[in-house]
Amino acid sequence: MTNISAATLPLSSSPIASAAASTSSSSASNAAADGPIVLKFGGTSVGSATAILAAIGIVQAAAKAGPCLVVVSAMSGVTNILVGLAQMAATKQLEALDQQLASLQERHLDAIHALIPSQYRARSLSETIYLIGSLGTILRSAATLGEVSPKTRDEILSFGERLTAPIFAAALAAAGQPSRPIDARNIIATDSSFGHAVVDWAASGSKFTSQSFGADVPVFTGYIAADADGNTTTLGRGGSDYTASILGALAHSPQIQIWTDVEGMLSADPSMVPSAKTIAQISYEEAAELSFYGAKVIYPPSILPAVQHGIPIKIASTFSPAGQHTIISRRQNGDALGVKGISAIKNVSLFNISGSGLVGVPGVSGRLFRSLAERQISVSFISQASSEHSICFAIDPHQTTAALACIATTFAPEIAAGFVDPVAVNEQVALVAVVGNGLKHQPGVAGKIFTALGHNGINVIAAAQGASEINFTIAITTADLQKAILALHQSLFLSDFKQLNLFLAGPGLIGRTLLQQIEDQRADLLRNLGVHIHVAGLANSSKMALATNKSLALTDLHESNTSSTIEAFAAAVAAANLPNSIFVDCSAGPAVPVVYQPLLAKSISIVTPNKTSVASPLANYQAIKATAKLHNAKFLYETTAGAGLPVIRTIQDLLNSGDSITRIEAILSGTLSFLFNGMAQGSSFSAALGQAIALGYTEPDPRDDLSGLDMARKVLILAREMGAKLDLADLPVQPLLPDAFTATRMPLPEFMARYAELDATFPQAGAGNHLCFAGLITPTEAKVDILEIDASHPFYALSGADNIVSITSKRYSANPLIIRGPGAGAQVTAAGIFAEIISLAN
Repeated sequence: MTNISAATLPLSSSPIASAAASTSSSSASNAAADGPIVLKFGGTSVGSATAILAAIGIVQAAAKAGPCLVVVSAMSGVTNILVGLAQMAATKQLEALDQQLASLQERHLDAIHALIPSQYRARSLSETIYLIGSLGTILRSAATLGEVSPKTRDEILSFGERLTAPIFAAALAAAGQPSRPIDARNIIATDSSFGHAVVDWAASGSKFTSQSFGADVPVFTGYIAADADGNTTTLGRGGSDYTASILGALAHSPQIQIWTDVEGMLSADPSMVPSAKTIAQISYEEAAELSFYGAKVIYPPSILPAVQHGIPIKIASTFSPAGQHTIISRRQNGDALGVKGISAIKNVSLFNISGSGLVGVPGVSGRLFRSLAERQISVSFISQASSEHSICFAIDPHQTTAALACIATTFAPEIAAGFVDPVAVNEQVALVAVVGNGLKHQPGVAGKIFTALGHNGINVIAAAQGASEINFTIAITTADLQKAILALHQSLFLSDFKQLNLFLAGPGLIGRTLLQQIEDQRADLLRNLGVHIHVAGLANSSKMALATNKSLALTDLHESNTSSTIEAFAAAVAAANLPNSIFVDCSAGPAVPVVYQPLLAKSISIVTPNKTSVASPLANYQAIKATAKLHNAKFLYETTAGAGLPVIRTIQDLLNSGDSITRIEAILSGTLSFLFNGMAQGSSFSAALGQAIALGYTEPDPRDDLSGLDMARKVLILAREMGAKLDLADLPVQPLLPDAFTATRMPLPEFMARYAELDATFPQAGAGNHLCFAGLITPTEAKVDILEIDASHPFYALSGADNIVSITSKRYSANPLIIRGPGAGAQVTAAGIFAEIISLAN
């Protein structure tokens, strides 16, 4: 193995973006190719004997390929335990302290027994017991004083890595790879800023150069260093990453590898977005932005030495070394829409300072942010209107009280004079950052962001984009965070598919058929359209089932023990707060439509074949439509009039394209179409009705069909699409039954026994003509009547139970536009609903 020598580093630390943009590091990058690679293993990668064995396998493979050095963190959770021990010492909780020390010792001794053969184990066991004893001595001394100074705290926190490194090195040697632990305090020199020490590069370079490791793979303690007096210091948050970066720069490394529990940097937090993907390549600036806004894979300041020297950083999973990974480097390449990933800060306090005293006054912003900086209050987001009337900024919520006091002091004269309004603070805010070098000069990304959020009813409180153009940040309410990230991830093509979250009420025949059609087409939808339909909720009149981790089936509803009303189900749908939510009402009565407006107000689209909502009183119908428009939701009801026939969509397309419809004639009842077509073929009324009953075409009480009410509702729906402001009472309906035969006058058994009597009074068509029961619609009026038609009429050749619609318009005046086909049946109705659901994917 070649010896490792030091590089010369600048003493100043510049921001990552500046360092990455610098062109002065080409010589350093070239020199780096001669050094060893650095492999850093985080807490989860050394958190157990199994994890350490996986890490050892990675080191062995790397050592065969060339020189390498290793940096290890404390075992997962140990640093937090040490923080707790320091607190126990400060508060003199000696009994709890001793118990925790014993547990800490046992965990490390267990790892030794699992990793190191008995004949090589003695030294590791004695070293670990000695270190735990030394830690206990320091803690008890601190308990005697009743305080833990920053210097003592760093000494206490150093034990995590000091315990891990010797065990890892001994296990590596036991596996056949010569190795030895290196205490980084003997190499990395810092000042005495305990808790966040600053590296002395000259001293560190000199110490590193004096080392020669021969054939051994050195295993360095991460996170810790020492000042000029030999006192232990720590390198701050992400300290082990920083150690790897420092050593990589000192050693002229060609690559720094960060081994963790995920396969690289992901396009979003996988706990929020299960479909998040590994980012194969990302620039230093992009990685820094994503990490600042919550991505936990790497801490930006800790990689600054690597950035300054142009050393690529590989992030990979210890538990899947052959899997996907991320390379962070200077190389910049944008995806189709310029976006690499989405990250978030879950909780911030958003301040808004406004008032006439801010307009056009030089130095106001400077006074504000200078005073915040003097009080060590970090600002993570700034947005200011061009009018200068208000300044909006976000900070850590723990600093809210301090910031309020700071503003009150800084602007005391303006506040007293009324030139500055009382400060508004919103503590229920999250920041979402969309990051990518490709955002630079890429039109349309902001539009897609706002469109995706708007379609899902997510209000943007504030927005900002830096001059670098690689980060577009929005402030939203914390309650909408997951919904927003899911919606953006899909809208910006970071997911392999778009997920529609379906909530279905009324799983009767049509509902069951729809669910089966969805299941049958699931693979094709994903393959051909990139659409995944997730059935997130099902409800009938008595109970409901909800799920976020799987797509529900009817068996889940049958097995559910969750009783429910439609109002409770609608509340659960709204509370789920899922993006691309669609509520499907497959019921047939007025019970479910009462929740339409509350759901639409949450930007949840509705698809339904239920006529009672669309044919409800005009004021209610208009309110539903207005609510949908106001909240950017869709209210789709094509199947209410013609089942699977594209009647409503055709009318809308004609009107939207500038045509004017003068007349519509429509047969919209499959049952009555079958009845009258049967009579046209020579059957009597009673014979045709008997056949329809036998075939199951009618309702259980055939008079529900013969009343014409169903046809009237459908005609009303079409009339309203034409712009007619009508209610159901405004439609004359020609009765097909004498009053004596109606349901209110005659019991059903009696009707079934006597309906043959109607043949004598039922209207008869003239020679060569047919009768049909049709709706007649103009822009101002509508009715349902029995028509007598001749062979020239488009309805004359109608057969079976088909529906037919004839549209006469300015464009279709000589020859009406005809829409004909099956107008009833679960398959065609469900297919129509299915088509409208798919349309919402766009």
